[in-house]
Amino acid sequence: MEEGHTSSISQVLLGFGEDGQVSNFLGNPGEQVAPLEAEEVLHHSTKLLTILDLAGHPKYLKTTVSGLVGHAPDFVMLAVEMKACLRGGDSVLGIMSREHLGIALALNLRVFVVVTKCDSATSDEIDLALESLHKTLRTMSGKSTVLVRSHGEIEQVVSMVSVVPILVTSSVTGLGLALLRDFLFLTPNKMASLLSPLPLVQPPSSSLVRIDESFDVDEVGLVLGGTIHHGAVSVGDSMLLGPHKDGHYEMVKIRSIQVMRVSSKRAVAGQSATFAVRQQRPRSDSAPGRLQVSPQSRKELSWDSICGTKKRKMRKGMVLLSSNTTTEPVAAYEFEAEILLLQNPHTMTVDYEPVVHIHTIAQSARIKHISSREDRQTTHGTYGSDTTVVGGGMMVQEGMGVQQQGSSASASAAASSSSSQVITPVRRRAKVGLRFLYKPEYISVGDPVLLREGCTRGVGRVTSVHYSVGSV
Repeated sequence: MEEGHTSSISQVLLGFGEDGQVSNFLGNPGEQVAPLEAEEVLHHSTKLLTILDLAGHPKYLKTTVSGLVGHAPDFVMLAVEMKACLRGGDSVLGIMSREHLGIALALNLRVFVVVTKCDSATSDEIDLALESLHKTLRTMSGKSTVLVRSHGEIEQVVSMVSVVPILVTSSVTGLGLALLRDFLFLTPNKMASLLSPLPLVQPPSSSLVRIDESFDVDEVGLVLGGTIHHGAVSVGDSMLLGPHKDGHYEMVKIRSIQVMRVSSKRAVAGQSATFAVRQQRPRSDSAPGRLQVSPQSRKELSWDSICGTKKRKMRKGMVLLSSNTTTEPVAAYEFEAEILLLQNPHTMTVDYEPVVHIHTIAQSARIKHISSREDRQTTHGTYGSDTTVVGGGMMVQEGMGVQQQGSSASASAAASSSSSQVITPVRRRAKVGLRFLYKPEYISVGDPVLLREGCTRGVGRVTSVHYSVGSV
């Protein structure tokens, strides 16, 4: 609070009416009115957006990465101050702005840029700053950029994945705020590209909820918050919660659901929701090892005494799974992933221990083996376009590997002769075997992976999972 830095992920519900006007406030223009409660916003809105405020300070990069990987946003808005654009050169985007933009592009997320505080510059300075910004964004993303000037242009660019829209705004003069509101209103409502396009391991009828937070609410008990990745969850459903530290899952029952802070009977794929759960009790109250609780005293007892499941056992990365699956879910310590290095000032070798982010999972893992792969001529799909510069000056360019800007040809030659058990800054891609250090996790083939340790960044996809739970 003293520094004014965002240190946690905060969510704001933004509602729109049929005419595209924000419905969070009701009143005449110019009047000061209190914001509506979430239930009232839901009642007066035809479209709802959840805005996630992520941290921009380097100290809280882990929080930002968790938001980008775990919450699966449909769009990423990068806010850039006009004064930064006026500096030109590499200073148009700061170090952390480049870092965040590089991660978002590598994860194949849609990005648009909002230039703020434009009232502090003249029209000539704005034109000069935008020219520098266009050049920087095109170099980093490999995509074309469009300055949005009218409502008609919004309708054209909002659905174009190969374009990075730019909006110019000022909260002092109100410049561009109407265009920004219209842009948010017209954004397509669909699942984010972080959800794997590969065939899912689970059958389509199954449900998967990835947990990112947990609460112990008085008179309610354990409440879990997360995003539904596929399927649907209804009140009264029996689901499997886990994996716990020993790899097992336990049966729980969904007692109530809230979506957008409003009670609901059902939540579907793509929605973030909270679930009040209770451990599934056996049909026979006389089952051995079970606490006998009378209806009168049940309300007075805590979740711990009734269910034996404590909030401290809950953690990010756990999942809720349908209990009607034909095979019992398992947890894995080891997996393989195809990794593309975005930024790596050092050589990455076997026994290197980066932090691995997979959806809401964030855990250190040890590299067990590295299989070198022949560099591809271009980068497509998950990793961006043919010519891309991403975070920290790492270049992905057609006909080349990942190369540090300004590095000499001798460095490339040295890297090409290195052992296959290392990943150097000039090697673009490798197949890496990793093992979680502390506890098994629920992961599937096709899940997005982000490696983070110091200045090292790498992204990729899980290619295989070894379901053998054991100690490290």
